[in-house]
Amino acid sequence: MFKGIFNRNQPGVKVTAVNIKFLGETHGLAGLTPPGNVFSYDLPFQNKIGSDLLIDDLKGPKMTVSGISVREPFKLLEASPKPPVEVPYLEKVTFKLKIEAPMVSYEGPLAIDISSGSNDSISMSVKKVTLHYKDVAVDLEDSAMLLPIHKGQVFRKRVQLYKVMSYRMKLDGVDVNKPFEVVGTQPKLPLSLDKKDSYLLDIFIKAPDFNYAGNLDLTFR
Repeated sequence: MFKGIFNRNQPGVKVTAVNIKFLGETHGLAGLTPPGNVFSYDLPFQNKIGSDLLIDDLKGPKMTVSGISVREPFKLLEASPKPPVEVPYLEKVTFKLKIEAPMVSYEGPLAIDISSGSNDSISMSVKKVTLHYKDVAVDLEDSAMLLPIHKGQVFRKRVQLYKVMSYRMKLDGVDVNKPFEVVGTQPKLPLSLDKKDSYLLDIFIKAPDFNYAGNLDLTFR
């Protein structure tokens, strides 16, 4: 279904907003007044998957834009470049769309859907996160995670080191159970726990290339 106001007596189309849906989220852009029945629209796209969680020297996964569609009452005639298009991490692509407007007067949003290749995504179900240091093991409360994630995507896990370590201890490294991989930390290791803020550690973990259900074990050394 589509929402808008139609009027068959007075010609003209006014787009009040351009709503772009991608990975379950909708991003609103400014509206426009099409100059004719068929008009062009530049659709900017940037692969920023996980960029808000990554530090500068880490790279996220590539992404494939597998399709672009326009919802009724509009019709997509052409997209250039034509999907599927592989977009490296943080790279930008502008899709030039040729869109047909409705034949009757219309005032309302233009909805555009961007789809990513189904082969790019996995399901990750973490039942619990456990911290290990020497003979100490602590299960974190409310640590279960169930989320769709991209193959090889790097995600952040923030932990409080005081749960398994004490003041003035030194942390040389951290390991994670397979099939995960630790690709970095913030702050970087080694780290001496000699300040109040040194108890907080962001661990950047690379997800597997396949569906996963199980625990996440972080071992400090």
